[in-house]
Amino acid sequence: MPVAQAALLEAISAAPELDAPRLVYADWLEEQHDPRGELIHLQIAQARLRPRSAEFTRLQRRIDTLWAAGQHRWAPKVASLDPGHFCEWSFTRGFATAVHTVPAAFVDAMDAFFAAAPLLEEVQLDCGRLGPLALEPMGWLERMFAVPAFGRVRTLRLQSLNDAGAVVLCGLARVNALRQLELARTNLGVATYQVLGSRHSSLRSLGRLELRMANARDVSLEHLFALPWPRLQGLRVANEVVGERGMRAITEGGKLPALTQLDLSWSVTGGTRSMQALAACRTLPALAELDLSHCEVSDAMCEALAQAEGFTLQVLRLAHSGVGPRGVRSLLDSKLGSRLELLDLTGCPLDGPTRALLADRLGERALLTTA
Repeated sequence: MPVAQAALLEAISAAPELDAPRLVYADWLEEQHDPRGELIHLQIAQARLRPRSAEFTRLQRRIDTLWAAGQHRWAPKVASLDPGHFCEWSFTRGFATAVHTVPAAFVDAMDAFFAAAPLLEEVQLDCGRLGPLALEPMGWLERMFAVPAFGRVRTLRLQSLNDAGAVVLCGLARVNALRQLELARTNLGVATYQVLGSRHSSLRSLGRLELRMANARDVSLEHLFALPWPRLQGLRVANEVVGERGMRAITEGGKLPALTQLDLSWSVTGGTRSMQALAACRTLPALAELDLSHCEVSDAMCEALAQAEGFTLQVLRLAHSGVGPRGVRSLLDSKLGSRLELLDLTGCPLDGPTRALLADRLGERALLTTA
């Protein structure tokens, strides 16, 4: 590796939160006619945009083209990785920050993973493929969190984690170092959710929790949020079945005082009463972003949401929710609508007059399907 390149990479590792060292490196790469320089420039520009905006999407198309052509050269090489294990990398702001693999590959070669990707901070593991780890006397989760290098990880995504593994996870003190945890594609029992939300659970120190296809139904949510989660700023309950009881578990009692983002995409059911429970909420004072994309949000439910006064939303996502002209007009005529910085109505059946009204009131702050 050239001395100049090594110095540039060292500057990036020393200040991973800064864009300036990455942009200097991108300029250097472009001088060497390396297309990764363009990738870095594009991803940094995209990181400053609101996700799913028109410009964000335009940049993503070019990023996808570059990645398809260069990923075999840019993806980190883990020398000790068993070729029988899959390993997929994701880049953020031009560098490998996330890996998706199986526990049997990652836990046995953690130092090699972090050496190959010094900025690695997100790990996604398919726990349905434990391999020999399932037979070890020391649990693989305890072993993973005990490795000092794992302290760099800020986001952990676990697919197909069973009940026993989830209980072990919430008992590990080092979980406190995580900012974000996702539990996905698993059938966790109600008793497990009770443990996850218990007084001694390490999960209650998280900044963001994501549950996706994790059997997070109403009764599960009632147990999970029986006690306060004072640090939780982001909550995603996606591809679940959230009715009125589940909605009240999230919104009542002041259990989530710091919550700024609530993502219920593909989940809300229970008709207007669920939305009324959300609209009547007075205990989410920090809530700024609400995602109800791909939920069945009727015009009546939208009217109920338009009356909400317990929080000040800046972003409301209703993509593919079925909201029609009547519901949209109720939002635009409300205090909530006047404060929105972004209203995502992609895929909603809207007529010409409603589109014109959105263009007049919100302009580019409204995301619509191109007619």
